[in-house]
Amino acid sequence: MFKKSLIAIAALGAFAGSAMAADITISGRIDTGLNYHWNKVTDTDPTVDTVKEDTFGMKAGQYSGSRITIKGSEELGNGMKAGFILENGFNGDDGTWGQSRLFGREAIVYLEGDFGHFSMGREGALTSGVGSYNLVYGYLPYGTGWGDYAGNKGQFMIGDRDRFNNTLTYRSPSFAGVQVFAQYSLDADGQEDEHSGVNKRYAALGATYNVGAFSTALVVDTIMNGRDDASANKEDSLGISWGASYDLGVTKPMILVQYGKNENQMAGFSNSDYNETTKDGAARAFDNDGLKGFAIGLGAVTPLFGGNLYTTVQYADGELDGDAVMQYTGAFNDNGTPNWEDAGVTYERYTGDVQRWGVTVGYDYPLSKRTKLYGFAAYNEGEFKYTSYADATTNVGESGKIKEKDIEAGVGLIHYF
Repeated sequence: MFKKSLIAIAALGAFAGSAMAADITISGRIDTGLNYHWNKVTDTDPTVDTVKEDTFGMKAGQYSGSRITIKGSEELGNGMKAGFILENGFNGDDGTWGQSRLFGREAIVYLEGDFGHFSMGREGALTSGVGSYNLVYGYLPYGTGWGDYAGNKGQFMIGDRDRFNNTLTYRSPSFAGVQVFAQYSLDADGQEDEHSGVNKRYAALGATYNVGAFSTALVVDTIMNGRDDASANKEDSLGISWGASYDLGVTKPMILVQYGKNENQMAGFSNSDYNETTKDGAARAFDNDGLKGFAIGLGAVTPLFGGNLYTTVQYADGELDGDAVMQYTGAFNDNGTPNWEDAGVTYERYTGDVQRWGVTVGYDYPLSKRTKLYGFAAYNEGEFKYTSYADATTNVGESGKIKEKDIEAGVGLIHYF
């Protein structure tokens, strides 16, 4: 027993020594609360039933995703420093991993000095709203947190900018309040194929400007879908994101605007939704140009009664950028409707439009420097209009509209450690 104790003490001493040399810190947060969600989906197709459901239960990461963060750095001399960030996401309600991997939130190594900052690893895109290089979602009161329908970017904004693997990021020094960013992912989803055209890649250029109470950022980015992209989008996307805020003291108004072309997700809908409008999922878009449109969010953060009041209104509008070509596993009847009994392959040209609007109000109150209570309520409506042209001609096969309504409310407790 005594020998084992000495070994344990020696191990702790060695770790402590290395931690001091490398300046290692461990921190994090845990967020758990209660959540209510009501959802209604209607379709103008009389053969499709209206779906209503509501759920209530414990939910993790409503306000902000729970995480454990390990950071380390070492001074190299001559003004240079090397370091790393390893961040694990977890769910506080059941203890499971938040991103199905050990360090799913972030895993980077970096070098910085007079030249700026350069990093490599798994990182959040400049327009993802997560990670060390979040440039634009600080211009919405809820960022990408606060439940699934309050601050979730996928409900309104361009939805597929996320954490990417195999990513390189450069951040310049600050010049008169201006910083420039550049980012490139060799393969966003997995390990790189030797043929770069197969990989789903990401590239972005951005800049921020901060002076006094005013702050703004602009990012232009693209997702190069690659030949193995499941969305069937044959074009590379182009996104433009701009945000700004001004702290008036009594309140802090902010705005975020996005424009997207050839996008895989927008306004809470995606290219995969083209498949959902057909019976039994028997049709699949195999050739399309993605979505084109814009989104805008207006909000404010207002100090109130010792806490902060958060208010937001958002709107998004888009359309299928060109036509999607659908492939059916059945033939068409004489009247132009699909014959789901016959075998064979037929085709259909498809167009679509998407819209969504929503409002959210939330409040947080600090119980201490490390602990907050919070609550929020959100409402939004989305529409997906579609028209199909039978057998890839101009003959209208079917048209309709799917409408979604969502109400979400949540309360919870977040503790930083």
